Amino acid sequence: MKALIVIPPITDFAAHDMWASPYGAMVIASAFKRYNMSFDVLDFLGAKYTRKEYPDGRRRYKRTIIEPPAEIRGKPIKRYFAIYGANLDDIESEIESLNGKYDLIVITTTMTYWYYGYRLVYERLKRKYKDSLFVIGGVYVSLLYEHSRLIFDGAHIITNDKLPLFDRLVSEFSNRDFLCFSRPFSEWELPDIETFSYRRYIPVLLTRGCPFRCTYCASGMLSQKIECRDPVMLVDKMVEISESTGIRNIALFDDAFLYNSPHFAKPFLKRIIESGRNLKIHASNGLHPRFIDEEMAYLMKASGFSTIRLSLESSSEEIMKRTGGKVKKSEYESAIDLLMQNGYRQAELGTYIICG
Repeated sequence: MKALIVIPPITDFAAHDMWASPYGAMVIASAFKRYNMSFDVLDFLGAKYTRKEYPDGRRRYKRTIIEPPAEIRGKPIKRYFAIYGANLDDIESEIESLNGKYDLIVITTTMTYWYYGYRLVYERLKRKYKDSLFVIGGVYVSLLYEHSRLIFDGAHIITNDKLPLFDRLVSEFSNRDFLCFSRPFSEWELPDIETFSYRRYIPVLLTRGCPFRCTYCASGMLSQKIECRDPVMLVDKMVEISESTGIRNIALFDDAFLYNSPHFAKPFLKRIIESGRNLKIHASNGLHPRFIDEEMAYLMKASGFSTIRLSLESSSEEIMKRTGGKVKKSEYESAIDLLMQNGYRQAELGTYIICG
């Protein structure tokens, strides 16, 4: 059996790579390697579609203005609609240049409102590979399952709550046992850094899920429970990858990295300090200010935590309480004070708020 893993381009009014690795696709690539399955990667957000790369691992994609889809055509949006990464000509030529047969084609998805780009890629691949088994997964299909069935007509759609179904499909199609997502999260393969090393950062997921159920967030819909890896073993693997590749940037993908920190985040950061590897840690997902105590602030600074985004969402106590109650203003102010006392400058501390 031969597989093709596809990362579609982005269609939006603006897009930047803020450490946005296709984590699930990279885990699948690692599982394919473990089972000695042949696969190729078609990454329409890959290195040749990068306009600029920053030392910390962030990137600016190649941008091509295109006609917006019919759903938003004529709307009073005073911005250009564009395709980021590969443009339409790139997509056509890349797919045309693919050689041989693929038994399985896996397409990953992220933001729901990027579905136009997913559709462009799927339609073109489907024309060429009519007999292939198409499997679609990711955030978009998990949140808008019925909509995705219209976009990916004829494909197998795997939502986050049914990930073991992917293993069953691959096992049946390849006539061999295949385990990727059927095992506990702590035993999942780590992302395939080697194949995707041009992204120049190591994506890390220590904890999966979030204890809060805020009204504006989909995390609870994507993962129903809190699961965690062994923090010490995870750091040791990160250090091993860093030493072999020279990559020093770490991108945290956790929705609630600081939750239950005595068991998860603190041992993780302490192990990084012990490694002496001088890593740079980036948390583009919001961090919960409530869990930043004096020890945590110290560990963050000492371990090389470089990108900090605190989740405040609103300065209104009433709105905070009504939408989930995950933070109080006093907790946010305390977190800022503790971080600055441990050496962070004000300009290094970002805050997420919801506007509009």
